[in-house]
Amino acid sequence: MFYPDLLPAMGVPSGIGSADIVADAGSPFPVTLVRVFNDAGTAGTTGLAEEQMAASDALQNGDTAALIAPPDVQRFRLNIGVRTLDQGVAFALTVRDKNGVIVKTTAKSFGPNFFIQPGSATMLDGYALTGEETITIAISSGSAFIYGSTTDNTTQDPSVQFAKRIE
Repeated sequence: MFYPDLLPAMGVPSGIGSADIVADAGSPFPVTLVRVFNDAGTAGTTGLAEEQMAASDALQNGDTAALIAPPDVQRFRLNIGVRTLDQGVAFALTVRDKNGVIVKTTAKSFGPNFFIQPGSATMLDGYALTGEETITIAISSGSAFIYGSTTDNTTQDPSVQFAKRIE
């Protein structure tokens, strides 16, 4: 199947969200490729391809992971996305400046099968990034995919970094 634009195909005119792909019982997991993009009409699109992720790829209770803030917050903005699974999630966020000094801590929790992608200042309870920070995520219950969406403020070209477990 091919959808030129999934949201309108679902009756949603625009916006952001997540899609769960579920195979029929006994069937193998389907192969997918998704392009997330900004449509500039005759000027084309900017965006990225995103591969499927299994529930086992999500951050789990006891995991610690990290995101890296853009170096130039005037040119790039960071949104922090959270997509919870069936148990919801609770986690602590610790922001460290480029020298490793803790500059902000906060805790968050979200219910089951929930999605949010606010600006970093909203997720960090008002802390405005200055550039080059690291954001550590410590999962205390449940599971979720957590990612940073960095967008060029001039072209609106997005990129994504999924928080990876710190071993």
